[in-house]
Amino acid sequence: MGKIKILSPEVAGAIAAGEIVERPASVVRELCDNALDAGADIITIEIEQGGIRCIKVTDNGSGMSADDALLAFQEHATSKISTLNDLEMIESRGFRGEALPSIAAVAKVTLETRRNDDDRGTRVRIEGGTLQEHLPVGTSVGTTVTVENLFYNVPARYKYLRKDTTEAARILDAVQKLACARPDVSFRLLNNGRESLHTPGNNDPASVVRVVWGKELADSCRIIPDNEAIHSPVWISGVIGSPDKTRAGRNWQWVYVNERPIKAPIVNAAIDRASQGWVMKGQYLPMMLFISLPPNLLDVNVHPQKLEVRFWDEQKIFSAVYHTIEAHLQRLSAERKLASEGTAQPVVSVLPPEQPDVVIHQPDGDSGGSERSISILAPPYSADIYDPASLYISHEGTPVRHGVPKTQISDQVEPKPETTGKANIFTEIGRRGRYVGQLFDTYILMELDTNIYLIDQHAAHEKIIFERLLTRQSEAGEVEEAASVQPLLIPLRLDLAPMELSAVRENGEFLAELGFDFDFFGERTVVLRGIPDSPDMISPEIAFRAAIAACSDTNYPLGEGIQTWLEQRKIQATADIACKAAIKANYGLDHRSVLSLLEQLENLNDPFHCPHGRPTIVEISKAELEKRFGRIV
Repeated sequence: MGKIKILSPEVAGAIAAGEIVERPASVVRELCDNALDAGADIITIEIEQGGIRCIKVTDNGSGMSADDALLAFQEHATSKISTLNDLEMIESRGFRGEALPSIAAVAKVTLETRRNDDDRGTRVRIEGGTLQEHLPVGTSVGTTVTVENLFYNVPARYKYLRKDTTEAARILDAVQKLACARPDVSFRLLNNGRESLHTPGNNDPASVVRVVWGKELADSCRIIPDNEAIHSPVWISGVIGSPDKTRAGRNWQWVYVNERPIKAPIVNAAIDRASQGWVMKGQYLPMMLFISLPPNLLDVNVHPQKLEVRFWDEQKIFSAVYHTIEAHLQRLSAERKLASEGTAQPVVSVLPPEQPDVVIHQPDGDSGGSERSISILAPPYSADIYDPASLYISHEGTPVRHGVPKTQISDQVEPKPETTGKANIFTEIGRRGRYVGQLFDTYILMELDTNIYLIDQHAAHEKIIFERLLTRQSEAGEVEEAASVQPLLIPLRLDLAPMELSAVRENGEFLAELGFDFDFFGERTVVLRGIPDSPDMISPEIAFRAAIAACSDTNYPLGEGIQTWLEQRKIQATADIACKAAIKANYGLDHRSVLSLLEQLENLNDPFHCPHGRPTIVEISKAELEKRFGRIV
């Protein structure tokens, strides 16, 4: 007897379903696609326990007849295409006829539907691919599909599901992307009875972006003008965030092709190429990019979940995306240059004009707790970077009022660890070197003996903050205590985008381990009461949002000595906080601030690289310069 045999329908159905139904978010995406193809303009999604226990999708679309409702659960039954040629002109979201039978093979599914002209509707109930019920019922016009106990009959798939909050976050992400593609449709998502998302359906893309991404980020986004978008036969539209609102992960770059959310490496490559010189390494411009082209130039029949597509000419797509983003950023740069024309770049050294020096009530060994005035590095004064949250509470309970902006360098120097002879170069530069000045308000230029040294002020300050935060976390870990928290005298209320709020709910314990103290307030607001303790006065909002972004990005490179995934996440989140809090490029520094920076670099374990691996210092010898000028051979 031969070894090869035909699988039973149940086993074959479960295997086929695995290609379509990967997790609860896959179910929601497929059911919403069906609702959109049915002409619905109101779609409500209700989930319980991350969609594992129950998913219910209700729409006001055209509905189905009793025969079609039953036939919809047959494999490859669809109303979207009928001939092979139709595959070349697909404009619907679904077309394979696999979604409903695949879902019904691994769950308990109930479908209720009615057309507008019918007196009554139809109910179909299927469990594990087996028909249980098919009868007439009273129901409203449209379709409601309820999916219960997902993967109840496929333990091999069920055990790979993540916790409820993680699966709910993936569903939120899927619904948000659908909502942005169709601003004319109202989407409402309820998670365990609580509303997570509700778009107006008023066909206004700006209002949807504001709901999905939050007011702060949405208001910084700019619409791609029509004259930048035409690269026949490719048409590109969408919004792009400001270069000063970058995010640590690609999760905020959404790409669509003919209103279909996709993953396209060639588009990502074009975005990265166009963004070079505008964003720092490891940072990404937030954007929603809508690519439109004739359906016959696109093959969407590549991936079972329709997340990947094949373009007729990838180079054409790359060129269109690249030139659109490049033109947009150049136009933005020209507008900013025009707006700032005639205003000189101030030198960053102390507090803004007409502000007193910072007074910090800090015990001092010689003076018995007397006040001391210090000069704190600050960016150019701007009204929007000062807020009441700049009031902190010291560990002794004495208020610490600093009134400082979001980016600065503390004068406080940590105890010096064991350093190598190489590390002492910062000591020598600080003590014997000659401060030449700044290049492009970004690089500190120092001269010592027969060498010149270029120091990246952002990378250097970023590493200082990073090692200090890690030291605080390590000290807390050695005594098995929570990370040291710097309380805020005035708690800060932050309105979060749905995806940010989902990340906070999912990673609350992790954020607490980093040193954040917060509570939920209302549906979309978090009250921040404390941030990780550090002598560098980090902006509470910047630090918290950087940590949230790190929570959303799980593709961290595993560094040397990092033993666990949790430790890996913690280090990456700390690096992102340090990056956002550090002094930025294009800010002038005074001599005292430069010396303070050098002194603090001297005391680091590794002062030569920022947390993301970029060098903090570059050495150029006199001999090398003389070779370049032809003085020596």
